[in-house]
Amino acid sequence: MFSVHEIKFLITLHHLNKHNMSSKNKDIASQMKVSKTAVSKVTKPLVENNIIKREVDGNICFTPKGEAMINEYIEKYDSLFYYFSYYLKLEKTIAHQDSLFCALTISNESTSKIATVSGRKFLGDVI
Repeated sequence: MFSVHEIKFLITLHHLNKHNMSSKNKDIASQMKVSKTAVSKVTKPLVENNIIKREVDGNICFTPKGEAMINEYIEKYDSLFYYFSYYLKLEKTIAHQDSLFCALTISNESTSKIATVSGRKFLGDVI
């Protein structure tokens, strides 16, 4: 199980990679609004557990194991963020923080029901 800081890092990394943006420590730190040192502290155990790896150019990317693990969190985060921002009309910053925290603990059943209410599809454990 990941910590909130690790999930925030992994979701940020996912979004940077998805948009073909640089994913070096400084880029991730800027996106997360934290120091490069904070990013380094989060990356170390993720590298040791084969979730992410550092490329020759300094960019960070997911390993196949990491990609498989983060997909479910991304799906939960996206469903929750959509629900919180669109249906509950929460400010995006608050919806983002709440989605990060909830993605750690919410069950697939609850996420599926939230996704259904908001007209989205949740795949659950298909990964």
